Amino acid sequence: GFDAVVASEVVEHVVNLPTFINELCSLVKPGGSAIFTTINRTALSRVAAIWVAEYLLRLLPQGSHEWSKFVTPGELTELLRAADSLMEVTFCRGMGVNLLTSTWTWIGNTNINYALVATKQLRAGTDSEPASSSMSDSDST
Repeated sequence: GFDAVVASEVVEHVVNLPTFINELCSLVKPGGSAIFTTINRTALSRVAAIWVAEYLLRLLPQGSHEWSKFVTPGELTELLRAADSLMEVTFCRGMGVNLLTSTWTWIGNTNINYALVATKQLRAGTDSEPASSSMSDSDST
């Protein structure tokens, strides 16, 4: 397996997400991590990621995203658990962009873009290394 497997801005385009997550988890070695960046499925993400980014600002080709394929942090967490009981979410944070400076930063709000890291435990009931989760109740919807 690999120390890290990255799926950045991918999961919202996948046709069979459970199969994709299963295969991705199988590539992560114990103690390794799966790293995701994606778009949450909220009303705000529909406005920001589709209407504004694709149609108003034309930052992406129109039709690049289907809102129904956006994945909430809670759904991604459940898919990871279903794929491999040793996968544990160790990080979940929102990502904000400053369009004037083209810079990204971590934010507490996951309503649009977010990053999620899941680490494969060495064995059931033990952490591979200390980590903190910053997932709040609003993140799991």
